[in-house]
Amino acid sequence: MLIYDRRRCRPLTGTDLRRALTLAQRAKLLWLESTGWRLLFVRGQPASVFLAHSEKGYATIVRDGRVLAVRSLTLRPGEGDGPRSNEPSLDAAVA
Repeated sequence: MLIYDRRRCRPLTGTDLRRALTLAQRAKLLWLESTGWRLLFVRGQPASVFLAHSEKGYATIVRDGRVLAVRSLTLRPGEGDGPRSNEPSLDAAVA
């Protein structure tokens, strides 16, 4: 998946996006990706990681590696596909 940095107009790879993350965020991202979550985008400094799951909705990984459910998230066109369900429950995935 290619994600564009709007200021530089060049595609960013998953490796480029992961460089801005803390070690705790990288570890949690790796684990969540193995359970069906996918990286949508990374925003700001300190980095906020946004993820999507086809059944569980959206989530974010904060600096210390905690996973928080995102109740509503408005995506810009081309930022990712929306979830198939509107239930952002993370209880089963994070426990």
